[in-house]
Amino acid sequence: MALSHRNLVAGAASSARCLGMAPGDRIHCTIGLHRDYGLNALLATLAAGATAVLDSGSGPAALTRLLERGEATGLLAAADTLRTLSGAMPRGASDRLRFLACAGGGLDRPSLDLLRAALPRTRIHLLHDIGDACRATSLMPSQLDAHPGSIGRALPYADLRVVRPDGRECAPGETGELVRRGDLVPLGYWNDARASARQLRLLPSMAGLSNRETGHFPGASARRDADGYLYPADVRGDTILTGGYRVSPREVEKIVVGTGLVLEAAAVGIAHPVLGQVIALLATSRPGARLDSNILFGACRARLPRHMLPAMIDVRRARAAAACRRRPDRPRPPGRRAGTRVCRGGAVSGLCGWFSHEPNGWPIAAMAGALGEGGADAQHGARARRGRPGCRGRRRQSP
Repeated sequence: MALSHRNLVAGAASSARCLGMAPGDRIHCTIGLHRDYGLNALLATLAAGATAVLDSGSGPAALTRLLERGEATGLLAAADTLRTLSGAMPRGASDRLRFLACAGGGLDRPSLDLLRAALPRTRIHLLHDIGDACRATSLMPSQLDAHPGSIGRALPYADLRVVRPDGRECAPGETGELVRRGDLVPLGYWNDARASARQLRLLPSMAGLSNRETGHFPGASARRDADGYLYPADVRGDTILTGGYRVSPREVEKIVVGTGLVLEAAAVGIAHPVLGQVIALLATSRPGARLDSNILFGACRARLPRHMLPAMIDVRRARAAAACRRRPDRPRPPGRRAGTRVCRGGAVSGLCGWFSHEPNGWPIAAMAGALGEGGADAQHGARARRGRPGCRGRRRQSP
């Protein structure tokens, strides 16, 4: 998603005001600047006149030592980092840490409760975004108990509406589509006119004005309560949230098919207790080809960045191709969420159960440690070194 200079300035001012940053703060930014949240954290710190400590490579142990020494008054981190820290927060960390901000899909309630117990004097802000650009909402520390499950209200200088299909605003409690307007509306997807046209559309004319404004329609449904707090209802986008990164399954599939080793591929997200989700890849080998997960993983590792590497691979024969196809533009049956794969043979559900209940816990149990020490390939290699055969998938009866 391309952001304008206006987007960056407005986003920085919005975050600085929301978090209460001050010139005397020393704020530890743990997210890389190639991501919008990392860049926003840096610009917000500079806008407030505070000191930014850039250290996106810090692991949980290094962050724990930093907090123990009291070297930071603010911490901006992704949800997966805070989940790891929640059970290992040093005593006295809240003596100097004034605030903590979490983004990247939110924080589960048990981890949040652990953080609040360990940091009784620290303000904990839960920031949320809609779509692929800019923070959109914040659930303030004083409202964590009063509005569980809420993504909060719009950040300063942001305007969020919940609208019906005809563009009119929904009544309190009514579910509709979430729309962003104002200075934080992005420019669009880089070199992708179709995706830009789908998400950036004209809003209905406002009373007394002839010009129509462009709004950002990221494909999220929500409802607003009487106090203005937003509650997500559904996400119609096709995105995997892993380790604070947003990964497009289509992009992963395109690169995997581009290796020339497979006929078809489908990438799906599977829940993970620390990373939020991990990527599972189902692939159909070309007719007559001898392919296993080790060979395919090596090809993926040579072409994909670490956060896009599949943690789980299931290679199937060409006969099973029909069990793993996505139908992106057809109407979906009632009750099925968009963005999921249509699996006539139960391929995805079977894969989830298989990998989640492996006797040795591969890779769910050790995924957090593996990704911290060499990525998913380290865990995949450990599986191979144990002498276990490549993951070719179990034969299932065709329907």
